[in-house]
Amino acid sequence: MAWKKKTDLNGVEMTPELLRQYVAYDPESGHFTHVRQGRGITHGSVAGCLTEHGYRLISIERNKFNAGRLAWFYMIGAWPAGDIDHINGDKTDNRWSNLRDATKFVNMHNYRKPNANNATGVLGVHFHKQSGKWRAKLKVAGKAVFDKLYADIEDAKAAYLEAKRKHHADGCTI
Repeated sequence: MAWKKKTDLNGVEMTPELLRQYVAYDPESGHFTHVRQGRGITHGSVAGCLTEHGYRLISIERNKFNAGRLAWFYMIGAWPAGDIDHINGDKTDNRWSNLRDATKFVNMHNYRKPNANNATGVLGVHFHKQSGKWRAKLKVAGKAVFDKLYADIEDAKAAYLEAKRKHHADGCTI
C-alpha cells in the first residue's frame, strides 16, 4: 500500500494539541520523542523509523505521518500547503531551519543525486553516443533551457550545476 499524506487519526481531526499528547518536537535537532509510554514505546525515545526512501515516518495510533510534515504542523499549527522540502537535501534532517513548504516543482529542483538509471553517476549529465561527448542538459517545466556537449565529464558537470543555479534560483541550494 502506498503512503499518502495523512492529516487525521482514523477520521479524528489531528490538532497540534493532540499531536503534543503523543510526541515532542525539538526544532533545533529536528528530532521527535515519545511523550507516552506503552506497547513497546519508552517515554523520551526517538519516535519513528526510516523508510526505504530515507524519510522518517512516525506512527500515531497506527497512522503513519511524515516527520517533516509533522514538524511543520507542530510549529505552524496547520498542514503545509505543498511538499516539505529539506533545504539541504538531507531527508533525515528535520530541523526547523531546514524545512520549507514548497511546490512539487520547487522541491524537485533540490535534487542532488542522479536517478538510479543514470549510468554516469552525475546529475544532469549523460554520454551522447552520436558525438562521443558528455551532454549536460537541464529542463524547466518540461523545456530544455540548457543543452550543451563537453569533451570532459567534469566540465559537463560544472556547466550543469551553473545552469541549475541560474534557472532554479528559487529552489536550488547546491
